[in-house]
Amino acid sequence: PKDLLSVAEQNSLLNIKTNKDHLAIRNKCMALIILAGALFAEEVVWLPKSGLNLDDGYIDVNEENNRARRVKLDLELCEDICTKWLSVRDSFSNGISCQQLFVTKKGTPLTKRMLYKIITQCLIGAGIKKKRLGPEVLRQTAICNMVRQGFTLEEIQANTGLTTVGNIAKYKLVVNDVK
Repeated sequence: PKDLLSVAEQNSLLNIKTNKDHLAIRNKCMALIILAGALFAEEVVWLPKSGLNLDDGYIDVNEENNRARRVKLDLELCEDICTKWLSVRDSFSNGISCQQLFVTKKGTPLTKRMLYKIITQCLIGAGIKKKRLGPEVLRQTAICNMVRQGFTLEEIQANTGLTTVGNIAKYKLVVNDVK
């Protein structure tokens, strides 16, 4: 539980200033998409740009094993930064066409290793001091947020891709321990 982000730490992440720095916008967008949808790191790396639907508040995730799912996003967390990222994405990558939502300046997809480094730096930049930093901290925090918000087990399972109820039940225990 100590590796989960507190409400204050989540707010620090939300309040990171990006100004007009395209790199900072991309990095904050990646962090907030994980926090808003409880995505796995590899899902973020391979998210298709075409799968993001801010009007309806979801993103279509295509998993490597051909199991696709629709992830409901917490738009309060990510809508503004996603809109900013979409407005600068193509100029960031010099107009090079790539189907992934998150790209490098060369217009190529990010690697999982790059994502871990970026998310860790983003969390440090938000002033978060934890022993363990990375996308999994955001994902676990997002799942606990869903539990706190009263999502049913089925909703959490559908949204997160967790395959067993036991995996979800452990998050309920964590949330109950923190109360």
